[in-house]
Amino acid sequence: MTDVPPLSPHGSLGEEAEVTVATERLFCEVVNGLQNPLLSRQMARMNEIMRQVRPYEAALIPDRAQELDALARAWADRDMARLETLLQAYFDRRKALVPQLVNLINHPH
Repeated sequence: MTDVPPLSPHGSLGEEAEVTVATERLFCEVVNGLQNPLLSRQMARMNEIMRQVRPYEAALIPDRAQELDALARAWADRDMARLETLLQAYFDRRKALVPQLVNLINHPH
């Protein structure tokens, strides 16, 4: 994956990188809040893997910054029911996009 990912129609490369970093930070904060060292290590590993994929998401999920903001608000408010709902939607959305993401990564435009 050495190709440069396509930009979202709504953001610059810098903005997209900020969303990627903010996503990693939020997920680490949530998992670290569980005080489970094994989960924390797994999250760090997952972030390493996803760091290569998240920039490609921008081309398919132009509203990912707003999605992240909603997740961050739910976490900040400690609204666990809302956070769970938003996380489920976050992961379901990405699972549905896996074929398109793989195609985009392997055949960038």
